[in-house]
Amino acid sequence: MADHQATAAYSKTDATFATTDAALQDFLDSNGTNWDPDLTTVAEYNTWRDGKNWTETRHLTSGRKAVATGTIGNGFALVRTHTEANLKSAINADSSLAPVLSGGWSDVHEDIDPATGREYQDRWWV
Repeated sequence: MADHQATAAYSKTDATFATTDAALQDFLDSNGTNWDPDLTTVAEYNTWRDGKNWTETRHLTSGRKAVATGTIGNGFALVRTHTEANLKSAINADSSLAPVLSGGWSDVHEDIDPATGREYQDRWWV
């Protein structure tokens, strides 16, 4: 089965962050109770992530585009790589809608096939 590279790009209007961790911490401070009330620090997030069956990289962004090291950004992106079976299982296990974001944060999501670079169609798992 094909892999899925699911990217969630989060940005905050009129914000500046020097590091990905600073952006993620601000996001958790603003949205932790909506997103996952057990994740209040970057360290807790990292521990939670390490227990998952997918891999993740994250980077600082500006205008939802990655920025070079040392460049200020206004958000971050989480790039998770799943097998199709694992992602389908996760989708089926959590039928809830994505939480509403607060604190000036917004998000955009995409799901691509890393082998081809093409985005998967909506509701491919149905």
